[in-house]
Amino acid sequence: MRLMLTLILSAGLTLTACGKDAPKPAPTEATEATEAPTSLPTPKGASVAFKDLKDGDTVTSPVKVCMTVEGLVVEPSGPVNPGKGHHHILVDIPVPDDLSRDIPKDAQNIHLGDGSTCKDVTMGPGKHTLRLLFADGSHRPYTPAITAAISVQVAPAKPAADGKTAEPGAGGK
Repeated sequence: MRLMLTLILSAGLTLTACGKDAPKPAPTEATEATEAPTSLPTPKGASVAFKDLKDGDTVTSPVKVCMTVEGLVVEPSGPVNPGKGHHHILVDIPVPDDLSRDIPKDAQNIHLGDGSTCKDVTMGPGKHTLRLLFADGSHRPYTPAITAAISVQVAPAKPAADGKTAEPGAGGK
């Protein structure tokens, strides 16, 4: 009888300890993979713009691309803070369809994760589309996307007086 009582009490304590107030297990790769990432909502009145470049400008490479913001705070990548984040310059590509994914880092997706607002971008001669895309601290765009786009014409490098191709200048118009 004593043994039976001990077993019943032990079972009751175990069930109580495993009840709804018990801590949840730490997420695993399997559970994290099933949780879809989400984007922060765009703050009211938030926008980005090119500071000096205008649509249709003819420029030399590298092109100095400077950006401004309204209703946002520019900060380095890291923690995700609503209304804050950093710039990305997309070269000759559209805004991603899936804004819940981090922006990749490659030659066409230029990250300014250091919190800067200007970047020299090297491009070959011809017409190019430059697109700004503001993202949170984890490189995830806001929803809807905070973006602006222009097209520029990059002029070919001019030959130097000695007949050799001149080094590209500091960019600009």
